[in-house]
Amino acid sequence: LATLSSAARVEDMERFVRTYMTGSVQPDQRTYALMTKAHCAAGRPEAAEAQLLALMARGQTIDAVALCTVMNAYVSRQPPNIAAALALMEGAEARGVRPD
Repeated sequence: LATLSSAARVEDMERFVRTYMTGSVQPDQRTYALMTKAHCAAGRPEAAEAQLLALMARGQTIDAVALCTVMNAYVSRQPPNIAAALALMEGAEARGVRPD
């Protein structure tokens, strides 16, 4: 997954995760972090944010690195989407996660 993430091959990563999400095999925080990174590298911060929200919905916590990765993707766009980055930060801070 790390190789696919570094190449921003999001569709391949998602297909891999769906294939192996059977029975007791479920994605963990590391899987979501890699998928979040791939979405950001592909210029899709909305999809990356959805990954973080899915992780939180599963009762897992997000870390500051994942949060900052998505925030950076939002502000690196042209034009920058500062409002989305701030909204993400405020939502994460409400859950006890602060950017580093």
